[in-house]
Amino acid sequence: MLKSVVYTSLATLPVKRHVLQDILSASTRNNRKLALTGLLLFFDGTFVQVLEGPAENVDMMVGRIRRDRRIKDMIIFMENEIEEREFSQWEMGFKYIYPKYEAYDDLKTFSIDDIKGESDVKIILKSFYNMNVNSGIKYSF
Repeated sequence: MLKSVVYTSLATLPVKRHVLQDILSASTRNNRKLALTGLLLFFDGTFVQVLEGPAENVDMMVGRIRRDRRIKDMIIFMENEIEEREFSQWEMGFKYIYPKYEAYDDLKTFSIDDIKGESDVKIILKSFYNMNVNSGIKYSF
């Protein structure tokens, strides 16, 4: 059985470039081992992530993330059994969202335009992205 989880969390400290790089490297490595795919959006201290893969591995990773001291206030928006993956092309896609410029552009592994379709998961991700890029106000669900 495959499972998909979408959650948000807040960074406990200011997130510097090296912290994001560490998170992405560890996520890619761990996801490869656990047959997980998904993507991560980051804006002004707020993470939104989707993870998908074998249910037991998704649950294990969500538990590990929940215990990570770099984040707090984890809220799961969606948790569903799925028949197929929506983000199979990314062990961990990443997008740093900043309304004025993309200071971390070289860490970016996808364009928001790469998220095609209108599933509930994709609508949440696109909404978070568009609200934050198109306004000067921080929106964190």
